[in-house]
Amino acid sequence: MDLGFKLTVPVMSDAFHIFENRLEIIGDTLIEAFGNVRNESGATIASNCLGDVIKPEKNLKKQDVLYFLYSKIHQNNKEEVIMKILDMHKVGLHGLEEPIKYRFLTLSPIFYKWVIEAFDPCTEITRKCFDDILESRICADLYLQQNPGQDIPGDMTDSAFKAIRSLYRDYCNENVPFGLSHLQYLTKSRAIDIIRPFFEIALPNILQNNGSNRLNNDLKFNYKNDVDASEWIKKL
Repeated sequence: MDLGFKLTVPVMSDAFHIFENRLEIIGDTLIEAFGNVRNESGATIASNCLGDVIKPEKNLKKQDVLYFLYSKIHQNNKEEVIMKILDMHKVGLHGLEEPIKYRFLTLSPIFYKWVIEAFDPCTEITRKCFDDILESRICADLYLQQNPGQDIPGDMTDSAFKAIRSLYRDYCNENVPFGLSHLQYLTKSRAIDIIRPFFEIALPNILQNNGSNRLNNDLKFNYKNDVDASEWIKKL
């Protein structure tokens, strides 16, 4: 079928984004039409478009398109697809540079919000997203330490900075586990909203797991299958 233009993944994802308020009505029709033109399965169309629509420049405002596209991916491949998307976009920890540079979130804030709602706090997907959020939050804090006259890092907008702070708080409140790799970041921060969740939520649970008294609660569950608590103690 000759459309007069190339039906690329960005073009398709833009269509889903534009019609996100009507996806319950026309979403399946779009999937089928795009699949016919590109000779691809609906699941392939959905996974490719999901990986594109979460780019920051797409400026997502709602989660509807994410839930729709995710629902069209084959059940036994869902989490694998999300992990491939995270790897494709290099979501995670990248390391601290000198001089410290602030960094934006790798993907849309709406995507990270969707992840914490759609997946268990202990999944690799959620934890990898937390890596990205934590590094963005702490790099912003370190940048502001070096530039005390600024309230917001560089050319970052107020809304972008607030989104990073809000997501960090949300992931901590949902008990997404801190990892050993986070310590090098936490020890450099001075912001109370960064440090407090670790000392009030994570550290008591880590110390508890290292002792004989093992309470059965959600926090313990988040860490009991992580590295042995003794490894934390050595690092601390």
